[in-house]
Amino acid sequence: MSTNPGQPKRRGLALTIIGALLMFVVAPGIFVAGVVFGVKGAYDIVQSAPIVGAQGSVPMAAGQTRDIYAFSGPADSNDTGVETSTTSSGVTSCTVQDPSGARVDVTSSSGSTAWTRGGNRYVMAGSFTATTAGDYRVDCGDRDMLLPDGKDAKNAGEKAVTGIGGGLIIASIAGLIGLIMLIVGIVKLVNSGRERSQFRMQQQAAQWNPGGYRGY
Repeated sequence: MSTNPGQPKRRGLALTIIGALLMFVVAPGIFVAGVVFGVKGAYDIVQSAPIVGAQGSVPMAAGQTRDIYAFSGPADSNDTGVETSTTSSGVTSCTVQDPSGARVDVTSSSGSTAWTRGGNRYVMAGSFTATTAGDYRVDCGDRDMLLPDGKDAKNAGEKAVTGIGGGLIIASIAGLIGLIMLIVGIVKLVNSGRERSQFRMQQQAAQWNPGGYRGY
């Protein structure tokens, strides 16, 4: 507390502190939380997808759709998740048979999406819809496959994009607000510091010459 009742108050300190916290603590924290949320959501979905050996079978309900992710080689890491790919990495077309042995239409894919699990990489090779309930035989040559439900496959990508993208957007907004508050706070601090310095100089001048100059 100042000993000079008329001394200008320091202004902008709270704004500066809050702005700095928003920029350097809150904004990065929001982004990290978004990334964790997105990656965790995609991870859970990929981990829950049934993995089937070459020319294996998978149970399905009538009208259910499954995507086919065929093994394409080792992944860059042991992480589990969703990534994008510009190539199908040599994955041949896959065939599907219903419980009676009849061929089922497989919708082809451009191979723009890949899943990684257990150190392996699986590239999107197509999708199919069950006409009747039962076990469906999927054949992608000698490649193992991940066969997630079509809705789960869509949700995995959406969770990753929503978490990372949403975290980035909110973090950017928080960082921008923090930057504005930081700048305004610093300007106020500088101005109030100048005013306080001027006030002290005036007080010192008054102490040296309390009655003003008196001529002889």
